[in-house]
Parts: sequence; C-alpha cells; structure tokens
Amino acid sequence: MTVAARLARPLTIASAKGGHADVASVTITVTEKNSESPLATAELAKSADGAWTGTLSGLAVGKPLTFTATAVDSQGTGIFTGTHTDTLSSAGAQITIRLSAVNRGVNSTLPKITAISIENVSTGVAADVTITLTGSGTEQLDFEFADDAFTPQSGSVTLASGEGKITSTYAAPGVPGWYTAQVAVRNAQGHRVEADFQIRVQTSELTVTLGPAVLGVTGKRTPAGIRWAATVSTAGDGTGLTYSWGFTKTAGPVVGFADAAANPAMMTGYTAATAGTLSVTVTDAATLATTASVEVPAGLFPDLPLAPAKADLLVNEIDYDQDGSSDNAEFVEILNVSSGTVDLSMYRVELVDATRQSAYASYELTGALAAGGFLVIADQKIFDDNTGLQTPEPLLLTSSGIQNGPDVVRIVAVADGRVVDAVHYERVVPGLGEGSPAPEDPAAETATSIGRCPSGYDSDDNGRNFRTMTATPGAANTCS
Repeated sequence: MTVAARLARPLTIASAKGGHADVASVTITVTEKNSESPLATAELAKSADGAWTGTLSGLAVGKPLTFTATAVDSQGTGIFTGTHTDTLSSAGAQITIRLSAVNRGVNSTLPKITAISIENVSTGVAADVTITLTGSGTEQLDFEFADDAFTPQSGSVTLASGEGKITSTYAAPGVPGWYTAQVAVRNAQGHRVEADFQIRVQTSELTVTLGPAVLGVTGKRTPAGIRWAATVSTAGDGTGLTYSWGFTKTAGPVVGFADAAANPAMMTGYTAATAGTLSVTVTDAATLATTASVEVPAGLFPDLPLAPAKADLLVNEIDYDQDGSSDNAEFVEILNVSSGTVDLSMYRVELVDATRQSAYASYELTGALAAGGFLVIADQKIFDDNTGLQTPEPLLLTSSGIQNGPDVVRIVAVADGRVVDAVHYERVVPGLGEGSPAPEDPAAETATSIGRCPSGYDSDDNGRNFRTMTATPGAANTCS
C-alpha cells in the first residue's frame, strides 16, 4: 500500500533562520506511535504550487503511526518541523503535516526603552542622560537622538543578559523652559522603537517626563483582515492615549486600516504577498509620543483559503466566581460543534493569566467526544451535585481553580500549538481573545455563569457570543 504526504503552508510567523523560499529539502520519517525506530523515510519533492509532496509504501493499515517532517535549507540547517499522528484507513491514504518555525515565538523581538534619567543642571550647563534598555541576550542595539544637543548623538550598545544603558551628554540651552527630545533604538532584525521625552530646563534643575512605551505588537489573521494590537506601558493609568497605525509596503497590494486610530486595529487588503514595515505611534495626554515599527515579511500570515477550518471544539460555558469566598463550584465546559466524534487527545485546555500572557494551568484531554457532546473540567462539587452529568471521565480542576478576570480560557491543538478557540472575559486581553471580551461572571448571584447564547454560537467575537446565564454544566445553555 502507499501513503502520500503533503506539507501544508505553516500558519505561524516565518522562522528567523529562514522562510519558505529558503527550504531546500523536506524529509519525512514514519515511526510507530510512541516509538523512535523508523519504519520508513522519504525525501519530498516540491510541486508547481509550492507544496512538498511524496509517497511512502509498505505502511500498515489500521495501526497508529507518527509522521515527522523536517524542512532544511541548503546548508542543512533546520527551518521548519512538524509531526502528525494518524491511523491509515486504507492504501492510498493522504496525510497532511503542518509545519511550524523551529524557533517559533522567539524569532521577532522588540527592543524596549524602560527608563530615562538625567541629572539636575542649571541653564547652559551640560547634563548626563541615561537611557535604560532591554532586549534579547547579548544583542547589539543601535541608537540615535534626533537633536544634536546630545553627545554622542548616535552609536550602539551591546546588552548583557538582555539589559544595557546609553549614556549621552545633553547641552542644556541658556533659556529656561520645556524642551522635547527624541531617541530611537533599532535591533539587528530591523525592529525600531522611538520615544519622545520632555526636559524641563530651569536655572537650578532639569526634570524629565517619560512618555508611553510600546512593549510589543501582536497580529492575528481573521476573515476580516489582520488584527494588530499594541501592548503599551505608560506612567499614568492609560487615560488619554491615542493611536496611529501605518504600513509602508515593499511588496504586494496596497493595504489599509478600518480604523487607524483604534487599538486593536484591523488591517484590510492583506495577502500572503504583502511585505513592508508596520508602525504604531502612541501619544499620551501630555502629547509625548512613541513609535514602534516591525518588519512584516511576505508569507507572515496565510491567504484565507489556507486558514484552518472552523473549530470542532469550543469553550461553551465558564463559571469562575461564586457567592462568598469558597469558589468551590467552578467549571469550564467544552462543546463538540462538529458533525463527528473528536479525538480529545489532540487537544489541551489552558487557563491563561492576562498579566503574564502565559498559562497558569493546563489540562491534557483524553478519550473521545461525540458530536454535540459536552466535556466538563470542574471542581468535585460539580460532579457530586450533577450525578447525570453528560461528560467523559471526570476531569478535576487543580486546587488553584480558575482565576477571576480579566483572564483567558483557550483550547490548543497539541500537534502544532495552534489556538483552536479562546475566550477573554471582563476586559480586553490584547492578542489572546476574540473580538470584544465576554462579560463578568456575577459572583453575587448563585449558580450563574457566562456562556454562549445559544450553545455553540461563534462569530469570533466573545462579547457578542457570551452572556450571563444560569449555570448548566454538561448541558445546553439556557440563555437566561
């Protein structure tokens, strides 16, 4: 019998070690599930439409097999990798393996300006300015001041353990007043941040007010376009911040923004051929501004026909807060909205802390879930009070339970880390939820939750899909 393998275009950012155009060869290895002994290997060939395909023969039908694909460049350096476990149902079965960058999640970094300090001086007296920076490891950062009153006006600094400082001398003018200065920092990847800061020159002192700082920029492919969100740090509470998004293209069609003054902002007109520089300028109430720019390579996001199919599993209902301080009846409900049985071992459920932007609890799923079936992850009290609960084997929450918001619950594909569904609640968690946030779970009311209304309704906007309701773990939502 023969099996054909087709490598799908990755849905993740291109590797810092190379992109799709750098792939020189792709090798596929087949092993039995949970075994390292290869049953067969093959070199794949690149088709006219850019896919890598090939055939393998002699593989057993009806037996779980693991297919591992590795893409390397002309020097033999790994660029992309991926695995897929499947049971062949017949000869001539087709297997698709989705690849991710080998250094996914660390290939695009922004330098950060974390502090600006300056000693007190009189008018006409030079003062030392110190700019504190953070970045990656021992990378070199280039800097430049817009004003020639700074010496040196430009140069570079090498970080130590991700931290470093720029020291420059500022020639204070002879007239008291407020003076606006600007410093720009750029790393080897071409990512650049700028910060405006004000210097108050008096006859006896010099005062600095630090403007906002862009800590990061995230992008997500949606049917409406690319949803860009900026994470911003500011000296105040964030009130009065304004945003201005822009894009200077080097390749591909002209793109625009549905609302360039919003955050997040939706980029329209994007295709996989789009390349250029994305920028966002953030200005605070004191009119101090900072600009961050990110290089967007071609193929950063796929064209819509390559987007993954609608999710088979959805986060359908959450109860994370009860009346009083016990919080001993918390649960997360997962619904199979597909027309067939889902292998739960292909997924895990993660509870994500909005501040740290990382999971504080993770639950590996097992077994199978029939079409329309519910899976409940809950405190023991939920299973004790609902003896007829429609769920596979009970899966208990950890002792820490579910954090009160704003936070995120999401379903993740084990094979490639793809987020299948995500719900942020109480307030916006940039880059982690879908659209506007789901409402707050009212703790003061007994047996209430937040859930989709009706069950399984998904328009990729948590605020539209979720509402407060009577809790119904393991059953269809009541919408009341």
